[in-house]
Amino acid sequence: MRNYMATNNVIAVSAALRETAINTEQTLDTTMLWNMASLIDIDPRRQNNDNEAHGKEEVDTIYDRGKLSMWPAAHDMAQPQNIAFLMGYGMGNVVSTSLGAGKKHVIKPIAGSLDDNRDNPSFTAAQRYGNQIAKRRFASLFVDSVTTNFSRDSFVKISASVKGTGKYTDNVIKETLSAAGNAVSLTLTANGVQGADAATRLDNVHRIRVQLTPGVYTEVAYSAVSGAAPAVITITSPGGTVTPVSYEILYIATETTWMTLPARVNESPLEMASTIFNVGGTWNGTTFQGGRSLTSEIKSLEHTLNNNGEVQLPMPIPPSTPIAGIPLRLTRYRIKFPSYRWISRFTISIPAATWPCRKHARNAKTRQSAFWKEYPRGKFRNSERQRPLRQQPTMR
Repeated sequence: MRNYMATNNVIAVSAALRETAINTEQTLDTTMLWNMASLIDIDPRRQNNDNEAHGKEEVDTIYDRGKLSMWPAAHDMAQPQNIAFLMGYGMGNVVSTSLGAGKKHVIKPIAGSLDDNRDNPSFTAAQRYGNQIAKRRFASLFVDSVTTNFSRDSFVKISASVKGTGKYTDNVIKETLSAAGNAVSLTLTANGVQGADAATRLDNVHRIRVQLTPGVYTEVAYSAVSGAAPAVITITSPGGTVTPVSYEILYIATETTWMTLPARVNESPLEMASTIFNVGGTWNGTTFQGGRSLTSEIKSLEHTLNNNGEVQLPMPIPPSTPIAGIPLRLTRYRIKFPSYRWISRFTISIPAATWPCRKHARNAKTRQSAFWKEYPRGKFRNSERQRPLRQQPTMR
């Protein structure tokens, strides 16, 4: 929603609590600031029959192959938590130690795979659209790539590509019920409508429409919503008869636990005031030895992390209930990143009491490539079994 109400959008994540398993939602603990255009969205998978000899000049069939999720996360005035959160999940191994009154977080690539379905840890995110229009929770999001830009006399900028399995949950419900065509009230099946007062509940009913004629919808005006469960909605009679017809109601039900987003953590944005870049020499784990330092010569530095990850699906599992127009429903995912990643270590010192991702440090056994050949299951992995080039910060 990129309009005048987009400033009300909110994104919360499970920063300190990584998911215990793939597609298993975790508790949201931190709300962070992001650019208005950084919306988490669904990425539909579609395939047409353009390569079939089907007797027509153009495509006549499009197959729905499910959905993935994606998040172009970005912040032009990055805070320490933005960088720590994305780099912590992007590399997967975080070691935190005390540093004066604050903490020092050393972020390194995770060793091997986290579990059978994931190389790197995954997190849960939820997004509120506008002030109270809708909320959507996304499970199993993975940081695929991160670019951090440090430019002279400017705020630090960060952008990331986040990929997910496509599992999501909405707080908006579409309910269809049968009532007389001249009804003046509708009672929901079981749910109440979210809102502590009458005005909020009325605003949380987004639309009511009726089929007085099969296949033809007519909008229905409504004026009040009760606070009971099930809720009773007062409507203006659509002018039908006593014959039952189908009503479709779009509303926000009484919220559950995840729909209450956590408070936002406020931090000052990072700004480049001075730069020291060591060229040559070696890093002994504590300090740089040898080489020389560049300071005023540097206009900008850019650090890039790229996991080259992808969502790989397993053999399809037939749906329990056939879906019209969808021949197969793919319901399981495997998340896989390259086994070999040479990435420069990224160290951040943040004078704060804690850091959201401090619990993410974990090592796992390295999975052998022969395992994937013997058991061809769906995964999130690098399509090429080769060692990528060493990634280093670039200097301009």
